[in-house]
This record gives sequence, structure tokens and C-alpha cells, in this order.
Amino acid sequence: MNQVSASSTAMSQGWAVFKGNMGGLILAFIIYIVAVMILSMVPLVNFFSIVWMPPLWGGLFMIFIDAAEGETVNYGRFMDGFKDKFLSFVLVYLAGILAMIGFMIVLFLAAYIAIGGDTIRQTMGQFAQMGQQGQYTEESYDAEYGNEDGNYEEEPYQPAGPPPDLGGLYTMFLFFGFLFVVFAVLFNWFLMLSFACVAGRDMGAIEALGTSFSIMKSSANAGIVTPFMVTLIMVISVIPFGLGLLFTLPWSYCVAVIAAGAVGGAATAQGSSSPGAFGASAGSSPMAAGEPPPIQSKFQAGSCAHCFVFQDGPGMDDNLAWDYMEAAHKSILDSNPDMDVTGQSLAAWPKTNDEFKKIAVAEINRYTARIPTAPDFMDGLKFKISVKPGKNPANNRRMVCVFIICK
Repeated sequence: MNQVSASSTAMSQGWAVFKGNMGGLILAFIIYIVAVMILSMVPLVNFFSIVWMPPLWGGLFMIFIDAAEGETVNYGRFMDGFKDKFLSFVLVYLAGILAMIGFMIVLFLAAYIAIGGDTIRQTMGQFAQMGQQGQYTEESYDAEYGNEDGNYEEEPYQPAGPPPDLGGLYTMFLFFGFLFVVFAVLFNWFLMLSFACVAGRDMGAIEALGTSFSIMKSSANAGIVTPFMVTLIMVISVIPFGLGLLFTLPWSYCVAVIAAGAVGGAATAQGSSSPGAFGASAGSSPMAAGEPPPIQSKFQAGSCAHCFVFQDGPGMDDNLAWDYMEAAHKSILDSNPDMDVTGQSLAAWPKTNDEFKKIAVAEINRYTARIPTAPDFMDGLKFKISVKPGKNPANNRRMVCVFIICK
């Protein structure tokens, strides 16, 4: 599968999520924009935007992730960003600001060295002189700066000449401007992936930043094609009086949460250039047919090796669990054909994610023999656990997927 078609598949999945929840997601985005505008106009509150803007943005990502997983849009999720993931959102945002400042400094220094400080100062001085002299005629200049002796307090009047010959200066400015635009597009996409990883994959700030970097460098599709195609579509949508952004901006968030593997919390961070790195939403149809990604000889860091599917009450079995996983995360199964899936009904439904994790850890030894590559990652329990609540699409009962992710 070529890079463009893979990117198109990722964007089409994002469109499917957006189309199924269009009204709710557009309203969520409007609420976010209005909230940011209002808070930004409040004295002092604007000064501390680093405290409230990142978790508010993180809450927006949570809303989009819920929609991608088949859940109803819950605007109360805006406040969830201020809870246990508050610090991670703030640190990711702060790291982004520092990265932007660092790039601007590097870009300015590079331009200063390439163009030459003397050239820049001389050109600016010529423009300033032109602006000053252009305000006067010879008579008005004499009246202001001349004296009775015919002398001048300033230099004698010189009519403004033609603009300075900038030569290749414009070209250099355009080149560095182009570099800034490229960086801005890639940086914005990187930041969106990082926020999606924190919101949907239960990652801390450092892990989310590292995972986003791994996703973007894994292929030209993930790191270049997708962000630029999404940006191009948004730029085109500005044409009809900017109204198209009401659709393309929320849609871009749907694409980002899928690209980050935040849907289901278990998409591989080492994904190939195929849409296999972009999981489908829970309860949705399997991904569009296409050439599957290369089969992995063994699990890599970030890949899902085992999934426990717990359901509230009787009726769950391995087959139903497999059907659920095949619909919800077909891409993971394609790229990890040895992954084991186990279904289990729980008479006593745990109340916290930690309880689910304890149950999963207790079950690991029972299923180790069914995972051919277990020695590659089970030694010393080198794995992490991601818990995702939801509903069984077959009978609407409560369900929790516990993913065993290789580290």
C-alpha cells in the first residue's frame, strides 16, 4: 500500500467517526473555542493559561476518543482533563512551548548567519530612511530643519530614491518562512498526537512525547503525508468564508486520535505506514480492505500482545471476545497475528481500573503458554497494562478490555 492511500484510509476512518457524531463533536469544538476566548479575556486568568488551557484541550481529546469508541458525546469530559491527567497535559503543553521557542531561536540565528547581520541592518536602515524622507517635500523639509543662515540641523533634504536592491534577500526570507510553515504543521500534529496519547492511552508526558515521536518517524505517511494532507484540506475549507473549518477542524481531531492509537488504547506505536497503526473504533465495522502490514516476526515495543475482555455477568466466551476484538482492533490483529484474546465474565464487577489490572496480572501466567513470543517480553514482567471500559456491542453489557502492551 502506498503512502498516500494509507493516509487516505486514516483520514477516511476519521471522517467515519466524525460523520457518526457530527453534531455533538462540532458543538464540543465550539464550546472549547468559546471557553478559551472567554477565559483569555479575563484579567489574570489569561496570565495563567498554562494551567487551564492544556487540561481543557485534553478534555476535548477525551470527548473525541469517546466518540471514536462508540460512546455518546459527554461534555462533562472537559473537566476530566483537570483530574488525574492534569499534570501530564500541562507538561506536554509546556514542552511544546519550549520546543517552539527553541526552533524560533535556531531559525532566527540561521537566518542571521545566512543573510548576514550587516545586510539586515543596512536594509532596515534604508527602509527607515525612505519612510522618513517620504514624509516631506523639499519646502516642508527646509521649513522644519533649515535656519535663517541656510544651514540644516539635519542632513540636507534628499528625495526618496528607489527601494534598495534586495536581490536574494526576499528569496532567503521566503525560504526561512517556508521552513517555519513546515515546522508549524509537523509540530502541531506532533502535539495533537501527544495529547491524544495522554488522553486515550494512559501515558505520562514523557512517554506520550516519545510515543508521538516514534509514530511520526515510523513512516513518511505517519510523519509527513497525513499531517500535510489534513492541513491542506483545512486550508481549502477556509475558502467558503471559513465555514468549512467547522467541519474540518473537528475532523482533524478524529484523525489524530486514530493516528495516535488512542482508540482502544492499544494501537502499536511502531506501526507501519499502513493504516494498521490506526485502530478502528469499538463497535464499528472492520477497517477497509487493503494490503495488510508486514507480519512482525516478534512483538515490538508498543505492540499489543494479549487482551483480556471482561464482561459484566454471564454469556462471555472466547469466540465473542474474539469477534469484538476483530471488529474493534482488526489492525492490531493483522500486525500481531500471534496476539491472544481471552473472554471472561465477572460475577463481581470490579469498581476501579486497578482492580482490573490485578485480575489481568493474576491471569497472565495461565495464558503465557498460548503466546508464542511470550519470552520476548514477559521476562521480568516487561509490559504495561491499558484499561479501556466500554459496552459489548452484542448485548450492550458493560465490558472492559485490558490490553497487555509490550514495553
